Amino acid sequence: MLNLTLELNQEKPYYIQIYHYLTKQINDGLLKGKEKLPSKRLLAKNLNVSVNTIMNAYHLLLEEGYVEAIEKKGYFVVEQPIITISHNSIHKDSKHAINYTYDFTTQNVSTDGFSFNSFSKCVKEALIEQNFLLKSPLLGLLSLRQAIAQHLFENRGISVDPNQIVIGNGLEMISMIFPLLHTDVCALENPGYHKLALLLKDKKIEYCSVDNQGVTIPQTSDVLYTTSFNQFPTGIKMSIKRKKEIISWLKEKNTRYIIEDDFDAEFRLSGSPTTSLFSLSLEQVIFFSTFSTTLFPGFRIAYIILPSHLLKAYLNAYHGHSNPVSTLDQKILCKYIESGEYARHINRLKKKYIKRRELITHLLKEIPYFIVHSKKNYLSILVTIEKKVDVQRLSQEFEQEGIHIQFLSNYDVNPCREVVIIIGYTNIDENKLKTGLQKIKEKIEFI
Repeated sequence: MLNLTLELNQEKPYYIQIYHYLTKQINDGLLKGKEKLPSKRLLAKNLNVSVNTIMNAYHLLLEEGYVEAIEKKGYFVVEQPIITISHNSIHKDSKHAINYTYDFTTQNVSTDGFSFNSFSKCVKEALIEQNFLLKSPLLGLLSLRQAIAQHLFENRGISVDPNQIVIGNGLEMISMIFPLLHTDVCALENPGYHKLALLLKDKKIEYCSVDNQGVTIPQTSDVLYTTSFNQFPTGIKMSIKRKKEIISWLKEKNTRYIIEDDFDAEFRLSGSPTTSLFSLSLEQVIFFSTFSTTLFPGFRIAYIILPSHLLKAYLNAYHGHSNPVSTLDQKILCKYIESGEYARHINRLKKKYIKRRELITHLLKEIPYFIVHSKKNYLSILVTIEKKVDVQRLSQEFEQEGIHIQFLSNYDVNPCREVVIIIGYTNIDENKLKTGLQKIKEKIEFI
């Protein structure tokens, strides 16, 4: 296995290519049950990629059940039937097996100060009503859709008919919507969150660069997925000029669509809500949002707002299907929003995140070799390291020190000229911030 015949290209992120290659080796029986995979460091060296890249690929293998991690021994292939299948398997993100001391990623919401009492009250009220035992309709409970519509209007200035809202359980919803768009190509932001490339396993992907105004206009695709409110991972808020340019492109053909993901829009740290692409083109923009990133990751509820003609197509295509989210969870969330507790929860998190951001920004000023890209309205800070460093070695040093941090290159299909780290602050204890940043400084100075 150490001499992998794998040629990496720029069509997809490296970790996805490595993941696909290893799943195919396992499915074809070339990698057998109980066989040990190379260590992350060794495989990273052989493929000339960062340890983080290998770590992300192994994440997917663990989640899918292809391999298991045995403490202090490594990763081993799980025994399974041999069957040759397409290697573009759908996955869900997972945490690395390592218990990091300093987690500077943006993967989780802070649970410090979460009001368990108010949430428990909503749970009890939902249980008392007892009708949660019944199946919910395909689109989800009307009461929840009405609560979401009201919340969007009051907090985001978005006006929507509750009957256009579809309740689901995550980004996987888009894989159900995509067949209705009748296209084989999807445009994604680059750098960006490329999980959709895995979900749309049989589709072609066009990667559109991001400049200081947001994502650029696609050249070959008629469908664009964008995080316009707070672009991930750069934190760029799409300008109104770019929004109008994209809407003009959209209206050139009535078969073009935008999938607008309002990633982190609830956590704008200052200012009023920005204009949504959905509001600018009601019939060609699909609006997506999730509660997993605002409440807690284990609460798997998301929603999509569909244009009227796509809603009709959705109902026809999935007639007779059940909604994937339990009726009880939907009723709990409905009560949580209606009671005003959800809005109060968001406000508490905003105050907490502002405090952490100010502390990190202050501490970063004391670190040499750092250029801080301080973006507002985004829950991480990008830092360029103004020193020639080996990214692979730096990744290893961070891991050994118990520092979980991501590089901008992890989300870019193209080689990065600069070394940029993403310092997230939603998942780290405030008491560990100063020590964690000091250790980052020491590792960079050491190499």
